[in-house]
Amino acid sequence: MNIAQRSSGVQLHITSLPGGRLGPEAYRFIDWLAAAGQSWWQVLPLGPPDRYRSPYKSASAFAAWRGLLGEPRAAVSAAEIADFRERESFWIGDWERFSGAGAVADQVRFEREWAALRAYGAERGVRIMGDVAIYVSSGSADHRAHPELFRDDAVAGAPPDAYATEGQLWGNPLYDWPALQRRRYVWWVQRVRRTLELQAFGINIVDIGAGEQIPEHDEIGRDQEEIFFVLAGDPTLVIDGEDHPAPAGTFARLDPEHKRTMRNDTRDPAEVLIVSAPRSSGYEPMEWA
Repeated sequence: MNIAQRSSGVQLHITSLPGGRLGPEAYRFIDWLAAAGQSWWQVLPLGPPDRYRSPYKSASAFAAWRGLLGEPRAAVSAAEIADFRERESFWIGDWERFSGAGAVADQVRFEREWAALRAYGAERGVRIMGDVAIYVSSGSADHRAHPELFRDDAVAGAPPDAYATEGQLWGNPLYDWPALQRRRYVWWVQRVRRTLELQAFGINIVDIGAGEQIPEHDEIGRDQEEIFFVLAGDPTLVIDGEDHPAPAGTFARLDPEHKRTMRNDTRDPAEVLIVSAPRSSGYEPMEWA
């Protein structure tokens, strides 16, 4: 399925299903979508909601909510927990300290159930589309672990309008963007990486120093493609031994059979966003000059 083609779907959060979980009702809903000729199921953010059950004021920008598990008591091995800790080392310790015992095992269970549901949908032509809340909740795991990334003099809201004549006070902490910039947006990069990981994407931001290059490669998986977006600098994209100038703003999609590397022949550093995505993602390749 190519997302550039005309298609339709339904937005329904998992908690709105009869069981409210990733159980049999979720699979039956996919069957219903497929039978109705629908291609998409859009869900709301998957994180732990607040006391009003809003997923837009989540206790974590990274963790999934235990309440969505179809089998919350399923066995989890020590090897699975160790593997998850290694892969998600940036945030899982913060979440475990916030949430308590069993937090890692719950994330392993969610990853298992979510992957199985997405695979079931893909086999029937139904893709699951996620949602990301821009803010975190006050006092959340992220807010406590990284207070230096948030302002302490203001909170989120909205000015008066026709919908709310007195404006809206949401109360979410506002990001300290200069502080994030000084840290090269690492927190946001990790958040996007985790989000895309759950949607079957992989993402990396690579700094290429003057005179350096990314190792040449041609393997990322038969059903994957690699997307390059040059954020800064003036590097050269080398495809099957042929040079292609790739100044900032260059966007290119490559299938795995091509040998490729990114080389920086200039005196200034270059920064490249590299995304590994399903071949069906619908991104358009760059038209080379």
